[in-house]
Amino acid sequence: MLELQRVISEDRLARYVGWEAEVLVDRFASPDEQPVTHVGRVKWQADDVDGVTYVSGSAVAAPGDFVQVIIVGNQDYDFVAEASG
Repeated sequence: MLELQRVISEDRLARYVGWEAEVLVDRFASPDEQPVTHVGRVKWQADDVDGVTYVSGSAVAAPGDFVQVIIVGNQDYDFVAEASG
């Protein structure tokens, strides 16, 4: 059942690939998460409930900042994004 839910979630999140969004930065990425620079959430990802958004290319953002991104991919519960602004 969990594997089925994972597949459903991945399929649903795929529809957001190519979208521009605003990410609230939660933290800096750890060295083992490279090339990701920050981890945060888009407005429809609830803290501690939903997945996260992994952001690359935003060296100037700090936790609590908002970053404009383009969603370039997804995993089962998470987004992969690149800073656009």
